[in-house]
Amino acid sequence: MRSNTAEPYLRWDLRDTPPDPAERTTNDLAVGIAQLIAGAVMSILGPLFWAAIVLGLMADMLGINLFR
Repeated sequence: MRSNTAEPYLRWDLRDTPPDPAERTTNDLAVGIAQLIAGAVMSILGPLFWAAIVLGLMADMLGINLFR
């Protein structure tokens, strides 16, 4: 005898989240604005972080002290 009370994570008909972030939508204006701001900040700070890492490694290899 089967029961219809299966665990929610075992159901096959649950909709998956879209893999593309552009396809995700929200009706909350504050969440949308926060996502836009976070995306803009990360698109700027992400490359700056890697540039600082590379600059620090190159300065160390060349023996240059950046904080004199």
